[in-house]
Amino acid sequence: MDWDDVRVFLAVARARSVTGAARRLDVQHSTVSRRLRAFEEELGVRLFDRKRSGYVLTPSGEDLKGVAVRMEREALTIDGRMLGRDVNLAGTLRVATADAMAVTFLMPIVTEFADCHPEVDLKLMVSNDYISLSEREADVAIRATNKAPDNLIGHRIATLAFAVYGERRYLASIRKKKRQPAWISAEGGMPHQAWIQRQCQAAPIALTVDEATLTLAALHRGTGVALMPCFMGDPDPRLGRYQDPVEETHLDLWILVHSDLRRTARVRVFRDFATQRLRQQLDLLEGRSCDSG
Repeated sequence: MDWDDVRVFLAVARARSVTGAARRLDVQHSTVSRRLRAFEEELGVRLFDRKRSGYVLTPSGEDLKGVAVRMEREALTIDGRMLGRDVNLAGTLRVATADAMAVTFLMPIVTEFADCHPEVDLKLMVSNDYISLSEREADVAIRATNKAPDNLIGHRIATLAFAVYGERRYLASIRKKKRQPAWISAEGGMPHQAWIQRQCQAAPIALTVDEATLTLAALHRGTGVALMPCFMGDPDPRLGRYQDPVEETHLDLWILVHSDLRRTARVRVFRDFATQRLRQQLDLLEGRSCDSG
């Protein structure tokens, strides 16, 4: 088998769509579709059932996936050992993070690194979905979690604080009228869904969103109050705190790399650079940069 065909097959199996696989592989949608179709023709079997819910593995596809995962594991072992000996500060570096972090405190850091090291092809991969370092979908992940994976090497940078925010005029209005606020709720795997839903039990839900940037847009329009990371809420002049940081919602901020890549020059240099810059912003990340709004 051509390993590139196997990689395409695995990407479709994991993403359950051609579009998602193309995004994972950083290629065109048409390329994935064409290679998958040719792969099925070469093998003489149908690997997927195309359903409205997505691409579902057939029994033949399930059998092949087990073999393909073992092939991938061996290929990544070889790749990791070679990359681990890479002492050149050049080449592609894929950094994965969530959208809320990318558009706020991380953007100045990655752009400064890119300016300092133009020989490194830096790719910032923004996704709220889980991106696997073990499967080499990224080289470095900057992730908020209270349980870092055991198979990754990481540094805990800070404790991300979360507080409840509202648009300042909206907060002034509800305080003047002494009434409870409406809430902007969360779903779709966003952090703290359960905590937010408990707060909403005795209050109206104005809107439900599945992304932090959508929450911010709704707050700006005075839709209600919402739980937000302090690194987004505190610097925003249009927002004020309705409730100070809630300890039970805190998350640890990690920089994670795969153990095979920990000695790779561009990975090591970026990790150290980002760690230093992030620790200069601890007051912002940990919610100490402002008083209640």
